[in-house]
Amino acid sequence: MPTIGLAKFIRESEAIKVEGPELVAEGFRELVRFSFDRVVENSPTADPDAPGSGRLRASWTAAAGAPDYEFAPLPAAGGRIPAPRTPALADVDLGDEVFIANGSPCVSTVNDRTAFVDANIEATQAKAEEIAARLSNREISGARAIQRAKAA
Repeated sequence: MPTIGLAKFIRESEAIKVEGPELVAEGFRELVRFSFDRVVENSPTADPDAPGSGRLRASWTAAAGAPDYEFAPLPAAGGRIPAPRTPALADVDLGDEVFIANGSPCVSTVNDRTAFVDANIEATQAKAEEIAARLSNREISGARAIQRAKAA
């Protein structure tokens, strides 16, 4: 099953010397939430086992430590399954392995046809660069403020 790694963001964030480490951890959680929301939003609804049911979309999970391959059961005939809520991830910290996974039996087949997971990985990498730049700018601004305070 496809999982999305965030190693690039972790490497870049570890290189940023930010006075408040919670800032970097929150940036990491923001990135995980972004990636999760994007893959859910872009998941096709064409589940071969239950067309139009939303089962493929509802089977996305985000978990720290190990992937969670739970998947939504088939709905009653004609039923729809709501999309999963974005995980809170309050306990996730920078350096934790977070897996965004889908245990639906058809996810690989659907992704082979649509490449929606690959598009999500590219968007996540761009978002990681955006967040890292934002954190780096805060570091530079903070360093300048400290220098001005010392000079005064």
